[in-house]
Amino acid sequence: MFRRSAHRATTPAAPGRAPRSRGRRLWRAALGLVALLALLLGAAWGLRHEIGRRAVGLPPFRHALGETAEISVPMRDGVALATTVILPAGPGPFPALLTRSPYPDLRRPLSLQCEVYARYGYACVLQDARGRGRSGGEWTPYVHEREDGLDTLAWLVAQPWVDGNVGLIGASYLAFTQWVLADALPPQVKTLVPAVWSPDYYATLYERGMFRNDVYTSWTLGNSGLSSPLPAREQFQGAVRYRPQIEADERFLGGRVPWYREWLAHPEPEAAVWSTGLWAQLRSMPERTAVPVLMLAGWYDHNLEGMFEAFDRLGSRDRSALVVGPWLHTTGAAAERFPSGYGPIARLALRWLDHHLRGASGAGLPTGVEAFVLNGGFRRFEPWPPAGEPMRLHLAPGEGGRCPGALSREPAGEPSALGYRYDPDAPVPSRGGDALFAGLLGGLGAPQPGSVLQEPPCSRPDVLSFLSEPLPGALTVAGRVAVHLRVASSAEDTAFAIKLSEVDGGGRAFNIRDSIASLAYAEPGGPQRHPPGSAVDLDYALWPIAWQLPAGARLRLDVTSSNTPAYHVHPNRFGPWAEQEGAQVAQQALHVGGPRGAWIELPVLPGVAGADAPFSRSR
Repeated sequence: MFRRSAHRATTPAAPGRAPRSRGRRLWRAALGLVALLALLLGAAWGLRHEIGRRAVGLPPFRHALGETAEISVPMRDGVALATTVILPAGPGPFPALLTRSPYPDLRRPLSLQCEVYARYGYACVLQDARGRGRSGGEWTPYVHEREDGLDTLAWLVAQPWVDGNVGLIGASYLAFTQWVLADALPPQVKTLVPAVWSPDYYATLYERGMFRNDVYTSWTLGNSGLSSPLPAREQFQGAVRYRPQIEADERFLGGRVPWYREWLAHPEPEAAVWSTGLWAQLRSMPERTAVPVLMLAGWYDHNLEGMFEAFDRLGSRDRSALVVGPWLHTTGAAAERFPSGYGPIARLALRWLDHHLRGASGAGLPTGVEAFVLNGGFRRFEPWPPAGEPMRLHLAPGEGGRCPGALSREPAGEPSALGYRYDPDAPVPSRGGDALFAGLLGGLGAPQPGSVLQEPPCSRPDVLSFLSEPLPGALTVAGRVAVHLRVASSAEDTAFAIKLSEVDGGGRAFNIRDSIASLAYAEPGGPQRHPPGSAVDLDYALWPIAWQLPAGARLRLDVTSSNTPAYHVHPNRFGPWAEQEGAQVAQQALHVGGPRGAWIELPVLPGVAGADAPFSRSR
């Protein structure tokens, strides 16, 4: 279907004869070894699809690999985007898959993924985003993806090798390029498969006025288009600590990054940048989506909150599925004790595409919310959140006021306040969690995301810990954990961070969920001032979770004022956080006991969760 380019191999001239020597024999032996290795590598390369297929448990291939073409597709303004088309062997036409990517470093693995889909009978199309890779134009994240995506789809559906059935696939930014088109898809597009991306971009950037520094500063460093002589580790470590952070781009990248500065300058959810234009349009996409969507999420991915919220609003919810696994942003395992998503996701995506683009049976495909109960297994939840019984535990002082305190069924009789000193120049370092990403990149010295081993309770004087009694029986938490704190600070603005963990029989603690809030955003419509020393109620609805606790386990709740680099370090000053050049120490107080004291409430399911679900049987 495409005109192939001719490639001619050349053979170097034979060297002249030389006297035999031991060195010559060794040289020939080395050349022979190199030739053997080349043959073995060539054979492995020729079998790369079969090796990959077997590794992830995919079914036998249906086609040989056909033609590949490199095409420049013109956009409406004349800019040409580099586009690779990989076809199955055979006459066609074929159902088509489109992936649009801004990541040149991922072109080889994405091309390999396309080759695999071609061997299952799909015409697979991979395009470099504007200004990236081999595409023309200027790179500005997010801005051109709607127009460029729609122009590319108009070109694609008109190709003679497309049979009228098209799907969009991809993860992270590659999922954004799907969502931003969802209300204007041509009729040939039958389904979307977006992974680990939230249409509510503000919800991924900020948590109650606190910026997800680890995720979005590391992403900026890698995608700014600027070059810096500084090593990547020095760039990252310096940028997440720099004050004022609004100037971190010039200090560590050597130039201004306007879109990064815009993120830093607007922690308020009602700001025009979030409530109008591109981000407002993107947030409205789920309810305007008419085609079935397979949403793939991870319990420890920074997009999770927005994905649950988007699925609730999805216009095609009755024909769609949200699958949540024990995964990170990469769909790798969130802890060694949990399975990765590479194989199950590959098998599920293929079956989903076969059903919606090729007319294969949809029997056994997931619907609604199908989620992995951590420490259990996959289970279908319809509805989500499932009906459960709330279990409230109250925070109480430890004996003699010592740490750790207690999580008890009954509140402490007399109100009291537990205090600590928060110094922004000595913040609490992040250990695991769902607001981390940079640790997956390697070489940045960033903390590992996911569920990881925690420090012992009361390891620092600025962390208050509270422990429950051992559980008399196994229980499953499914839904949103609620936490209520009543706090005060000597500063007019500050932050309070919380972390919920499971403590096993050996005393080891592994984080389940965490959150953070600044006093300025204690209530909707912030920022709001609070007089120093005044009591403020902070109510947290932690991100959704499904977690099974065995009999004998304990629950632990930590309360402190920082969690860095997951979130920016609050300087204990009111006003635009990213413009603060200095910081001050604050004396913090947590009120426990009495009718308004702190508590935690868990949504508990009857019985033990982790029943079998179709996704867990996906083959």
